[in-house]
Amino acid sequence: WAQDLLAIARTQLGYEESEKDFVVDSAGKKQGFTRYGAWCSAPYAEWCAVFVGFCLHYAGVPESVCPWDASCPEWVSIARERGEFEEPAGYTPQPGDLVFLREAGEKRASHMGIVETVAADEIGTIEGNASRAVARRSYAPGCEEIYGYISLSGLAAANAPTAAAPLEETAAPQTAEETAAPSATETAAPLAAVVYSVSSDETATEPFAPARASRPTRTAARSPTK
Repeated sequence: WAQDLLAIARTQLGYEESEKDFVVDSAGKKQGFTRYGAWCSAPYAEWCAVFVGFCLHYAGVPESVCPWDASCPEWVSIARERGEFEEPAGYTPQPGDLVFLREAGEKRASHMGIVETVAADEIGTIEGNASRAVARRSYAPGCEEIYGYISLSGLAAANAPTAAAPLEETAAPQTAEETAAPSATETAAPLAAVVYSVSSDETATEPFAPARASRPTRTAARSPTK
């Protein structure tokens, strides 16, 4: 899952929030259309968390394994309740982990992204809504901005299928048709594909046509989240 998640996130690098299709909220803030918000029926919402949810979905990570929310604080609450939230002190992140971030002085997460690289002096991330775009950022390990993590490799290990017990019954003889080797089409694993090209000119009327399952319905992200 971790490598699939990063592969999807990297295809989105350079995407920018629309400057042509936008709304102005009650506080006078301009909020542009994004494909990630449109995917979860909130096209003008803050979208850092929705971007990560989008990537998880197209990487094939089941929502039953990694539930997500359009609000960073709510996502953290869900992870804490499930015992899956990792405090930054004493935890070594891995590529593919989800990282929650905060601004100086904040007591809860207000932004998030995906860990891409880990070095002794730097943690590299891919983030949505990073100055209105999907972009790479970096942080010093242990810095105040890092609020915590969810270990995707840990979730994968905890949810790995167990080996089935052998059957004691003798199977009935198969016909030649039943024993024939499966074709390449039958055995090929489905490929994750996101068909959008990078563009800042998308509008709410542009058709959404990724290759996988139907998009979920989500409420708009609650403030604060980026």
